[in-house]
Formats: sequence, structure tokens, C-alpha cells
Amino acid sequence: MSLTSLVKRILPLACAYYLAAGWARRRRLRSGIIRTRSGNRHAALDVEASLAYIEGVWRDYLAWADRPALTGDLVEIGPGDNFGVALLFLAHGARSVIAIDKFESERDPARQDAIYRALGERHGLAALFDGAPGEAAIRNLTYLPGMPAERFFGPDAPASDAVISRAVLEHLDDPLAALDAMWAGLRPGGILLHRIDLRDHGMFAGAHPLSFLTIGTGLYRAMTAETGWPNRILLPAYRDFLARRGWPARTGITRLAGVAGEFPALAWDDLPAAARQQALACVRKIRPRLAAPFRDLADEDLAVSGFVLVAEKPPAGGPG
Repeated sequence: MSLTSLVKRILPLACAYYLAAGWARRRRLRSGIIRTRSGNRHAALDVEASLAYIEGVWRDYLAWADRPALTGDLVEIGPGDNFGVALLFLAHGARSVIAIDKFESERDPARQDAIYRALGERHGLAALFDGAPGEAAIRNLTYLPGMPAERFFGPDAPASDAVISRAVLEHLDDPLAALDAMWAGLRPGGILLHRIDLRDHGMFAGAHPLSFLTIGTGLYRAMTAETGWPNRILLPAYRDFLARRGWPARTGITRLAGVAGEFPALAWDDLPAAARQQALACVRKIRPRLAAPFRDLADEDLAVSGFVLVAEKPPAGGPG
């Protein structure tokens, strides 16, 4: 076990580590250093596994939207090291995709080009490339590394027909304000599709999965502000936000605390009973140690460690 892995298992040492690491990360970002190994999912996959992942993510978005296609102008937040999902949307009705990311994931150009070639052959995407398949050759795709969602979605942002993300909103400092800005720029009939991962993303690997909820607000903020580490905005906050806004919206649970694997965006009562009981036991084990913001939350809410948020703007002339 590495020294860093050992430190992450001991909460006081882990907090000290993240105070120092957070300061260093903020300094790098303010200096314009945005390269990161985070998000380079395809680095460890062979081409066939990459295609399966890309196609699965694309199908997930369509299933959550309950639409045969996403058309018009799309914004993808946090594409990571590959634009295969954007390519499939462009091939099936999207007019353009803008991919934004606060960071720039490291990538192997040769590996990525091999993925694009295979994806193009499988789905007949030759017309979407200017020349040989490759990242720089994708038509109607705009990539904006170093562009956080909080800055992109402002008064001058281009109008969009869909905004999508996968495991991104939990990294924003204020995801609820970002949702407001996304909604403001959404055209009538447009849709927001976000899969939100509420886990600690390995910050306290080896410890209880909800250990990060035991840290006081001020200390956690000092550790994580502007770093991209999880913001600890949980499902109840999103649910209350959507209720206040009155948007046509729905959520579905995809992960439970202490339970391996994912679920296909289900309501609490539709999740397997054994998985629910396992997650509730996980919550109850740590409840006495929870920090103040989380002590009054129901066990069921604390047990949710991932969910999908879907919000659809009514067509022109409709309410909302």
C-alpha cells in the first residue's frame, strides 16, 4: 500500500493532505495549468471496450430522456478524453455539440484515433470527419478545455437544445446556480440530462464510503473549493431546488452507499430490497459521526450515492 493510500484511510491525515493538495491545485489552475489524468477513462481500455462504453453512455442518455434522439444544438459538460458520445449524437440528429471542461484530460492521440476509426466504421460516420478520423477532424464539434460550466453558462452563452453530463455536477462549486443558468439558455422543448455521482471519488479510499460527510463545512470547503473534488450537494438539495423552480423534472436513483454496481435510474421503492437494506445499514453505521449539515437528513436520502436528473423545458407557448 502506498503512503498516500494509507493517509487517505486516516481521516485527520487525509484532511491535512487535501488542505495542502487543494491549495496546490488551485494555484495550478490559476496559473492556467489544466491538464489532468482525471477523466482519461479510455487510457485503460482496449478499442472494443471503449466502443462499448461510448455506446452505453449514448444509449443511457436516450433512455433517460425517453426520446429516440437528441436534436439541435447540444452542450456536453466534462467529455473527458474522448468525443465518441458527441459523435453518436451528431450522427443521429444533433446539429452541433459544444464540449466544455474545466480541465483537459490527458490522452494518447494514437489510441483516440483508433477509437474514432473503429466507431466510424461501426456506425458509418465518415461524413462527420474532415479527412481521416481523429479528434481535430470532427465536424460540428467545438471543444473548450479550461472552460468551467459556471463560466460558460452565462448571459452570452449560445442557446442550446440539450445539456448533458455524466459524473460532473458533483464537481461544481455551485451546481444549483449552474442548473439555473443552463435552464435560462435552454430553448423551448429542450432538456437537461445529468447523471450525478454523490460518492467521494476516492478521496478517502479504504474508509467508510460516507466518511467525507463527517467533515465540518468550513474545513471541507477549505480542502475542496475550486478543486473539482466533490461538493457534497446531495439528492435532497436537488429535489428541493427542483420543487422551488417548478420545472417539469424527474430523478432516478443509480447508486446506493456501500452497494456495488449501478441501477437503471429507479425510484427508491423499485430498487432491490436487499440493496436498500445494505445501504441503510451503511448509513446507520456512520450516522453518529455525521457533520451538522447531514445529521437531519433521512437515512433513505443519505443512502443515495448517485442519481439521474432530467428536466424538460415546455415547448413554446407552454407553461414554465
